[in-house]
Amino acid sequence: MTNRRSQRVADLVRAELSLLVLTEAHDPELRKVTITDVEMPPDLKSARVFFSCLGGDDERERAADALQRAA
Repeated sequence: MTNRRSQRVADLVRAELSLLVLTEAHDPELRKVTITDVEMPPDLKSARVFFSCLGGDDERERAADALQRAA
């Protein structure tokens, strides 16, 4: 169960990542990506980022690779 603080921080991280993908990433594969959710534990030391993208399985794998490169 997440607490309120970790949920608020996760929402801020999601918004910031969405903005970075939209404005800073120059990879065309990332133009199809939407950051849908971020989960963080109460200690805020890590984050699990969920995303969706337009297209099928091939496009999702290319988007995942592009996100990994952008990280």
